[in-house]
Amino acid sequence: ERISWEVDHSDSVAGPLVISDVRVFGVGARPSHLLLNGERWTTGDWHYDDATREVKMFDLAIPILENFELYWSYNLVLKLPCPLSYGDWSETDPVTEDLCLERNCVWDRSSQVSCSLPPLTDYGFVFHDGLVEKTSDGFLTVLRKLGASLYPDQVETITFQAFLYSDDTVRLKFYHDGERGYEVPLEVRVPVSGAKNPLYEVVLPSKHIPGDTFFFYVVRKDTGTILFDTRIGGLTLTKQFLSISSTLPSKNVYGLGENAHDSFRHDLGGKTWPIFARDQGPLPGVNQQVNLYGAHPYYQCVENDGRAHGLLLLNSNAIDYQLLDYPAITFRTIGGVLDLYLMLGPQPETVVSQYTALIHRPSIPPYWALGFHLSRYGYQSLDEMKAAVVRTRAAGIPQ
Repeated sequence: ERISWEVDHSDSVAGPLVISDVRVFGVGARPSHLLLNGERWTTGDWHYDDATREVKMFDLAIPILENFELYWSYNLVLKLPCPLSYGDWSETDPVTEDLCLERNCVWDRSSQVSCSLPPLTDYGFVFHDGLVEKTSDGFLTVLRKLGASLYPDQVETITFQAFLYSDDTVRLKFYHDGERGYEVPLEVRVPVSGAKNPLYEVVLPSKHIPGDTFFFYVVRKDTGTILFDTRIGGLTLTKQFLSISSTLPSKNVYGLGENAHDSFRHDLGGKTWPIFARDQGPLPGVNQQVNLYGAHPYYQCVENDGRAHGLLLLNSNAIDYQLLDYPAITFRTIGGVLDLYLMLGPQPETVVSQYTALIHRPSIPPYWALGFHLSRYGYQSLDEMKAAVVRTRAAGIPQ
């Protein structure tokens, strides 16, 4: 299944024109990625609608006078970078084959990702006993480690549990029964209505006999859009290093504070960003890629049909995240548990409401606190601070 474009006549008037959007009807199943002239296409975005069996492609920016072939694949062959920086290695040093293999990662000099995590079939988790037990608000299953460990203190068995709290909110949690990791002591206000007609479905492999590879994905029922998909691999659970990766339904990713960025919409260039609260404001005139005051491991993704969803990783340990142009996201943390809350909106404003209902609404500040403020920074001496107090009082500004 492909589109071929061949130019047999042209005119200089058409020179500046580009093909931006393409719609293909009658596509029988959801592709995993698109290819342009045999290479994975990363400059635009796309959406598949189950109801209309239509692939919509956006922002192609293909010069109209160039011959090209555009086609799609159902084979997910994406590679996740091996996080070597969690060993005795600096990002400024070259990645070598020895360094990669020492970490038990996969070396391929010809690939754009020369050192990658092993594929899902070789690394991750499998079903321990094959049982998926129903609970009062969802289900759970026990998993067993697959493949060589990338990090010390590997957890050999783990429980995966899905909590279907309501039609628009689901929780997905990994935990170890024998020695539970630290959990954030926050009273999360989960919905109590129950999932009577959920907007989502949590999908496991069709077969889950003991030893079968584990993954899960969450799909939006009415459009078939896959919101969170761990088939990309990379699931790691050790005592002091946890990691989970997922492909995303669009490149419209926002949130994940606090870092200084050039735009609200995230760049998916593969940079690793820290989430670790630091008493640090944005610094003018210097490298802005620093972590700031807060830690908010939450993102909101606007899907390419206008619907939206949000995901919270409820974890207060040091975290970093990496956004890739597949598009995909990886969370890594050095402790706690992988505890995910997914809110399905579907409107962007509704997602925000569902999220703030979960973590508690913001407090309304008193009227007097909305006025002029003085920063606590910049005072070189006690005399300077006294002078600021006197000036403020003389101006009639309450303190």
